[in-house]
Amino acid sequence: MKIGITGTPGTGKTTLAKLLSKHLKYRYIDVKKLVKGTEVDLKELEKTLKPLLKDNVIVESHLIAEIPLELDVMVVLHASPRALKRRMKKRNYPEWKIKENIEAELLDYFTIYAEENYSKIIHIDTTGLTPEKLLRKALKYLEKGLSDNINHEKELLKYALYNKI
Repeated sequence: MKIGITGTPGTGKTTLAKLLSKHLKYRYIDVKKLVKGTEVDLKELEKTLKPLLKDNVIVESHLIAEIPLELDVMVVLHASPRALKRRMKKRNYPEWKIKENIEAELLDYFTIYAEENYSKIIHIDTTGLTPEKLLRKALKYLEKGLSDNINHEKELLKYALYNKI
């Protein structure tokens, strides 16, 4: 199976990808290691990734939502604005970057692109989940084709109004 994992920074993409890779014994592709610099040519990234997507693989990045790859399923991770802010502050993200990433969640950026490029999408809300609980939930959702109904609308709107977005 070929699994993609995408979502706003701070949602748990790398954590889930590594845990799934270890649990399922799938090869893990960390797109960050393939990308040089801050400007990314998505067409070049697509060309680089395509030959790597053989057999059982997990590919993880916020960038892959925008690239049509031959994946069996795309997992889009979500978290509440409060959780995202807390996680990004812990990583010492600058305030402007935190705001930018929460705006991406507000606009449902990753869902929109994933729906354009992939036929099977699973949404997982990572708010309040430990890595172990996230792994169990992801395994269950992948096996049964389940998906969370994401609704952080109230909190996102409150965040948008407070921050004058």
